[in-house]
Formats: sequence, structure tokens, C-alpha cells
Amino acid sequence: MLTLAGNEKPSLVSVRMFRRMIAHGRVRFLENEPLFERAVQALLTSADAVDRPALA
Repeated sequence: MLTLAGNEKPSLVSVRMFRRMIAHGRVRFLENEPLFERAVQALLTSADAVDRPALA
């Protein structure tokens, strides 16, 4: 899903269209950190939350 300028609602585009938009500089990621690193960090954060004892 993408948020396009001038549209409040997110838009769905095909992978092919998304790749074309990237190739032509029409879209960019808001975060500089690569997707895999973000996913690993989210996984570690979730694991830490599960390991913490529940506050009584």
C-alpha cells in the first residue's frame, strides 16, 4: 500500500507498477534502514516483550 500525494486513503498497486515507479524515481521509502533489518529489529523487540514478566 502506498500513500499518494493528494489522496488521504492508501492505494494498492501491483509489484510490477511499484518496481516501475521506483525505477523512474516516482516513489521512495520513508525509512533509510533496509526492510530486512527493520524486520529483524521488530522480531527482537517482540521477543523481548514476551520475555519480560507481566507487571502485576
